[in-house]
Amino acid sequence: MKKSYFFTALKITLSLFLVCGVIAGAVALAYSVTINKYNENVANEKSNAIAEIFREPGAEAPELTLGDVDLPENSPKSVKEVSKVLVDEKTVIGYAINITGKGFGGEISLMIGYNADGSIRGVKIISHAETPGVGTKATTNEHLSQYNQKSGELTISKKKGDDIAAVSGATISSKAIHAAVNEANKLIIKVINEGGSAQ
Repeated sequence: MKKSYFFTALKITLSLFLVCGVIAGAVALAYSVTINKYNENVANEKSNAIAEIFREPGAEAPELTLGDVDLPENSPKSVKEVSKVLVDEKTVIGYAINITGKGFGGEISLMIGYNADGSIRGVKIISHAETPGVGTKATTNEHLSQYNQKSGELTISKKKGDDIAAVSGATISSKAIHAAVNEANKLIIKVINEGGSAQ
């Protein structure tokens, strides 16, 4: 009787291992098929954000190239990428910093464009998981445009007199974006001072 139980348990165990192996294989296959497309979409989102930030009002998107910038020492982990933005493949017109903040729904990925003097040219959201109609209020161009042409340590609140007005009902999202921008503002000064200034 005990022997029968042993073989039954072994059979069930082997069946479970087989099922788990098939599922793991299917997940791995799906990942390998979709990861390249996902990375391509993310790269396109970043490129589109940079083109939009550096486009002059009413003009077509400029032909831009990006140059690598080494991250300064002790850069925050939230900084994913720093690039020089060039026209004619040689003239630096500004910089782009891809940085993340922690919003209410999870990670918010931002692209922040800077003029050559370190002032903000524009802020765009690459991806987020904020609540539609609530946290997403902080991701609109209307809110993000408040950062344009500003630099240094910025303040935020719902009161008048601060640099940035927080969005009512989306305070956590507003503050997450704001914290990321302030981190990037500190970083851009280091980038420029360490030799990233425009040619």
